[in-house]
Amino acid sequence: MTIPHPVREIVTCTNFDEWIELVAANRGIGVVPDLARTRPPHPGVAYLDLPDAPPSHVYLAWRARPGPPSSVQRFLGVL
Repeated sequence: MTIPHPVREIVTCTNFDEWIELVAANRGIGVVPDLARTRPPHPGVAYLDLPDAPPSHVYLAWRARPGPPSSVQRFLGVL
């Protein structure tokens, strides 16, 4: 388990637009799929290739009991 640095604020966001604005405001960094580079560019964000990064799968997980929270149910509803 990774323990966050005690003086570093962890900022979460709920969508790509919020994420890119946080990155542009120097509030974080992130890794995104190639698809994100096809969106209109943001003047405050640079995308750099990670040449040695292997392809990866993305999985969604939640606790079996109780059932998935409403946010997961909404996400699954759009798939």
